[in-house]
Amino acid sequence: MKRTVSVVGSATTSVVRDIARTNCGVQVIGPNAGDVLRRSNEAMEAIIDAVVGAGVDRADLRTNGPRLHPTDQGYVGSNEVSIVVRQLESLGPVIDTMVAAGGPNEQR
Repeated sequence: MKRTVSVVGSATTSVVRDIARTNCGVQVIGPNAGDVLRRSNEAMEAIIDAVVGAGVDRADLRTNGPRLHPTDQGYVGSNEVSIVVRQLESLGPVIDTMVAAGGPNEQR
């Protein structure tokens, strides 16, 4: 006779949120690739400096870009940053700061 053991179970758990993640990007359009990349990088640096000034640690930022794509009228350049906010009560002010600095996805 073959012996078997069967186990069935389920579980749930709840946790208190302790961080928030948000993304922000910029998009720049222009006729010259170098100029588009420069303006895209400057715009992203302004956003990064602003959110760091609002209390986000640079270690909690992850950049993605720059990207450059040709179009019929020139080039489109973009940059993105992912932001981890560890003090949830500061999430609204951080987003306000990010938007005032030129994001999210503001076209320039």
